[in-house]
Amino acid sequence: MTVKLSVSLPDDVAAWLARQRNVSAAVADAVRAQVGADELRRSKRRQDAETYAQHARARGLLGHDELDEATSAISAEGCGW
Repeated sequence: MTVKLSVSLPDDVAAWLARQRNVSAAVADAVRAQVGADELRRSKRRQDAETYAQHARARGLLGHDELDEATSAISAEGCGW
């Protein structure tokens, strides 16, 4: 199934699309790549949260409730370590 959409794009993006043989395929590939990148970022945040939880548990740094809250925040928002 396909859906026809109308979008406004920056000039440079529109120019690049105009040079493509199949604009629909080019757009679909770009969006799929972004969706994949988003999933990779979510996976990284989940891994960061688990690593932090293991570190905190091993060192007794946080109580159970605090640890749950901290790992949830890391998983949702990422971290800057």
